[in-house]
Amino acid sequence: MTPHMKLHRLKPAVSEGGQNQLQEQLLSSLGATKRQHANQSLSVLTYNVCFNKALVALPSIIQSHKPDIVCLQEVNLGIPSVFDRYLPGYVLGATSDSFYRIRQVYGLATFYNQKTVCQIGSQVIPLPKSIYEVLVGVITRKGPRNVLRSTYVHAGAHHKPINVYNVHLTHVVASNVVRQRQLQEVFDQFDTTPGHATLVLGDFNYWFMRRGLERLISQHNLREATSNLTFTEQSKMFLNHKFKLDYILHSSSLECAGTLRLDGYKGYSDHYPILSNFLLD
Repeated sequence: MTPHMKLHRLKPAVSEGGQNQLQEQLLSSLGATKRQHANQSLSVLTYNVCFNKALVALPSIIQSHKPDIVCLQEVNLGIPSVFDRYLPGYVLGATSDSFYRIRQVYGLATFYNQKTVCQIGSQVIPLPKSIYEVLVGVITRKGPRNVLRSTYVHAGAHHKPINVYNVHLTHVVASNVVRQRQLQEVFDQFDTTPGHATLVLGDFNYWFMRRGLERLISQHNLREATSNLTFTEQSKMFLNHKFKLDYILHSSSLECAGTLRLDGYKGYSDHYPILSNFLLD
């Protein structure tokens, strides 16, 4: 919900056709940029797959955009065999429990294309709990809320570590104070070694009063790759109202070459898949 310093919004397209034309132009630009900088670019995809419902969209997304790293939220971790079917050619780097729903554990999963990046480590970071997580923990005897950090080295010219934090912050019923505490816990884990890159992406569930989020981003010298997006989710719970819940944040050692909300995949999930391309120093 924020750019580098302040929130900037694009004006809505005057028509759906105009919006599609803009998206096609940006897609073309992203593709050209990536071809031009094939050895020094990195593309990432974040997607809340809505309890596995949107997994069926992934083969098409991967074939069209070929992201280097894929961060998924709300994945059913009890059936990992489906990953080979829906993410062909990608390696499951790490998973982490995030919450429980109807006796099923859902969480985070991060995948990578081993032809372009190499994973050198991963870590699960426990987050402060909201009252919602505490109650879920009492009922199920469990109820974790974690962040998944994976560290990569690019196969091209850039050989410094890239730390990728796959996040799914507490449910929208909780207050922003809880989400700020959770993000602060993530930011406290940052590798501050000069030249090391950082990406924080996923479902932030931060849908109103975003100045607190903006302050946190500014205080930690992060930039928002998704500042051009006005919404990333269309909620059936709130009469199809559109919210901005998904974010991609990055350190200054990465230069954002463009970000897309992939509107063509509307309906698979209440969230849209979000794709960003970065140039590496």
